[in-house]
Amino acid sequence: MEAVAENNDEACDQISQECSLSLRQLRSKRLTTAVAVIASHDSSPTDEEGPCHKVLPGSQCYSTVAWDMKDGFPSHPEWPQYKGLTASSSFADFQQSAYKYRRSGCPRTCRDGEKDSGPSEEEKLEEARHHPADTSIPDCPGTFRGKDGNTYTCQHAIANGWAKDCATVSTWAAATCNSTEPIQTVKGEPEMLTKETNGIEPPKHPFQYNGVEWPVMSTAADSTLHIFAVGDWGGLAGALPHDSQIIQYEGGDTRGPHTMGRYRIDPKTYKELCTTQNISDCFASQGQPCRGNPPGNASGEICCMERCGWVKEVDVPAQHLVAEQMKARARTSKPDYILNVGDNFYWGGIYGKCGATPMSVINDVTATQFKWIYEDIYIGEGLDGKPWLSVLGNHDWGGRDFTAAWDQQIAYTWVSDRWVLPAPYWMQRVEYPFHNFSVDIFLIDSNIIDALENNSEEPEHNICSEEHNEADASCSSVDGVPNLASCHSWFQQLWENGSAWAKGKIQNSTADWQILVTHFPCGHKADFYKELHEKYGLDLLVTGHTHKQMMYSHSRQLGGLTCFITGGGGGITSENPPNMTDGGKHDHMYGFYDLVISKHNISIASINWAGTITGNWTVRPFSGNQSLRAKLHPDSCETAKPGSNCSDSIRWAMRTGIHRHPEWFHGLDSSSTFEDFQLNYFFDRKHGCERPCSPGSTTAAENASSCETAENGSKCWLSVMWAKNEGILENPEWFYGLNGSSTFEDFQTMYYDQGKHGCQRPCEPSKDVSTPDCQAAEPFSGCYKKVMWAMKDGIHEHPEWFYGLNSSSEFEEFQDKFFHQGKDDCPKPCKP
Repeated sequence: MEAVAENNDEACDQISQECSLSLRQLRSKRLTTAVAVIASHDSSPTDEEGPCHKVLPGSQCYSTVAWDMKDGFPSHPEWPQYKGLTASSSFADFQQSAYKYRRSGCPRTCRDGEKDSGPSEEEKLEEARHHPADTSIPDCPGTFRGKDGNTYTCQHAIANGWAKDCATVSTWAAATCNSTEPIQTVKGEPEMLTKETNGIEPPKHPFQYNGVEWPVMSTAADSTLHIFAVGDWGGLAGALPHDSQIIQYEGGDTRGPHTMGRYRIDPKTYKELCTTQNISDCFASQGQPCRGNPPGNASGEICCMERCGWVKEVDVPAQHLVAEQMKARARTSKPDYILNVGDNFYWGGIYGKCGATPMSVINDVTATQFKWIYEDIYIGEGLDGKPWLSVLGNHDWGGRDFTAAWDQQIAYTWVSDRWVLPAPYWMQRVEYPFHNFSVDIFLIDSNIIDALENNSEEPEHNICSEEHNEADASCSSVDGVPNLASCHSWFQQLWENGSAWAKGKIQNSTADWQILVTHFPCGHKADFYKELHEKYGLDLLVTGHTHKQMMYSHSRQLGGLTCFITGGGGGITSENPPNMTDGGKHDHMYGFYDLVISKHNISIASINWAGTITGNWTVRPFSGNQSLRAKLHPDSCETAKPGSNCSDSIRWAMRTGIHRHPEWFHGLDSSSTFEDFQLNYFFDRKHGCERPCSPGSTTAAENASSCETAENGSKCWLSVMWAKNEGILENPEWFYGLNGSSTFEDFQTMYYDQGKHGCQRPCEPSKDVSTPDCQAAEPFSGCYKKVMWAMKDGIHEHPEWFYGLNSSSEFEEFQDKFFHQGKDDCPKPCKP
């Protein structure tokens, strides 16, 4: 499987850049429903003459009209509600269209001279939200559903004078709003104070412990040697205390986690199957099929388009399904710790602002989000108390801004018995004293990938987006990004600091294993990770961000380093539709990994949401060629020994395969060394080939010196003498690449490659003959006969077979044609 760098984990459609209005309101801290925002269920136009009013900013109607003008009409001018409108139509024109189609409660536009009917009840309420009549109003917990379908807090009802106090809100709502729903009280977790953990004091700022070596973890005698790995797991929280909310679609206001809906990609064509809004509508409608014409919200219908591949029983409880399989497997595997690759809380991390809460405090909103999305989900025998070694993902920083309360995730380390994220980059040594080995785990921040230098580029998946960061946005109070202009350079410096630190630590690590954990997937910064592997012996790269489970075993792009993506934790919809064949047994969209580590191997199993093992792989330790371990153990490589399956395969490849099938040997040619071919087979996991030693090393020298020219009278000697003196003349086609002038060693090498007559690799073979760069077709060989036929008959009978040639073309030109077609064992000619 070829590693493909995928950079498409965004909340908005990366093709059209269309972002759902509900997500915009989510980030602006407003509680709305997809039904009210996008359209009413009744899509037929009306000609009724209702009251007229120029809507005010902040109302549902205003937001809908603004979205129509900025996104809806430019993207879908063919939708029926835009009939008669143009790019130059006014706000009033779009409002009148929204009124006609009964969308978002929009009133009729006033004609010239017509008296405005005044603000709606919703606009009055919106005004009360921002300008309450009495700032001393108590902070009433709870929400209620208004008759317009929207959710409001009890405090707003009091602020607007509709209810006298907290106790009377329920009665007022039932009588005035025709509300049949009881007051929903959002009871959060209490705030907590950080305290010393593992002998380390809480930090004064979130970067105080960058590069920290967290206290050594030592496993118990009964350790099962298991490690879990998971990422992109934290769903939307719903309504939180203090009128905080992380809601994308109708029904998402209840206690989370709720899966975040995100556009989907066709796995074969890499084209978009449906938009983020389409997926959001699937959740809002609970999978109600689209029946409109045209289907979907083009006709004002809130429904689920079939092409989205949305599966209610999988996509809705995705995080829960993966967590349940983790819990089930943990009961027997009993992992020692969990590797967490980030995107811990969707959509934009912990609710709040960087620096708003001191590092000495975990506020009640943060505590509630952790409780609902993490603490109450990953529990049970085998998981309780097990450390989660964590990094931040792009959504944890804010997704499309940099001001989320990411510092609270770091501070949470000092109130939890298992959450470990002391800094953006840090390390953990784990010792297995009863099994006599150790592992160093390096965790670094790679979110520079989504912190783009151009602030206006890709605004929906750019942490440094000027569209979604406020003009005065800053995290300077906690030493974070100081301002928008410095955003990219700040993340670039964070990457440079963390990557340089990791390189030095890995190079000088004395552990048996080196594992690196980061958020962005296999393929990003490939040259850096390749260097860490080849030079310094990085053994395994653990990543996420792409929302599925993918393995790149011994990746050629990474110099043989094994890397996997575990972005299918279920906090956000999967990259592609779930594969429901056989009940999802073969699906690899949602899941986690279970690793079993020993001194000599790491066995890796991919577990999906249905509990099926969808793949198994093995990694062996590697020391690199410039690491401290390589100096201590210089022979941690193995050049294939003569007579082994690997060695025989390499000899065939060097002598025959590279000429017959050059496309099988990417980057190699007839001048490539034995070790080059062995490395090729090592990457492809073929013929039992291990990573070869560099030419000149002790092991390579031993291999090179292991040769034996056949002795006079031996079976091999007699066979070679017959082949050289008689066989080559009687049956030249049996001796590909040889001729009457080939040496004794050349013929012995051929029999050695074929495993015949007991021949060993001869000493000092003639490389120029055994692996020729070019060679004329031997008389009477299959190639020679084919070329002669082509020149005499083929070019006249089938000229279309010989594009670029004609009856006057030379012998070598026809041979070159057959050589490139891989036909009749034709070698590359010397004078094409």
